[in-house]
Amino acid sequence: ETAGTQGESKAIEAIQIEGGYAKDILAQYKLYLETTGETNLAKCGEVSGSVGLSRDAQAILIECNVPIKYRAYCQKKKWSKWMKNGEWAGVKGEGLRLEAVQIKKASK
Repeated sequence: ETAGTQGESKAIEAIQIEGGYAKDILAQYKLYLETTGETNLAKCGEVSGSVGLSRDAQAILIECNVPIKYRAYCQKKKWSKWMKNGEWAGVKGEGLRLEAVQIKKASK
């Protein structure tokens, strides 16, 4: 599924990722925000980003203990390629808002 919107000019400002039904899935993640840069790593269930401060996210990085891949939908750039654990998806420092994110389990 997709978190966020595609082509509606609505920015992601914060994200909260849950481990899903499997209790042994552990993830940490951070966003790159327009005015403040990288956030600290957040763990499953924690919020990363800004809430109510109008700071658009521009990119996301996710680290997980199981193989995953993820991509980001960015203003003017559309969908990024599928990224692996620990890689930035989106466009850092170009002023383009992150509008949606997709995450899925990857084969080993």
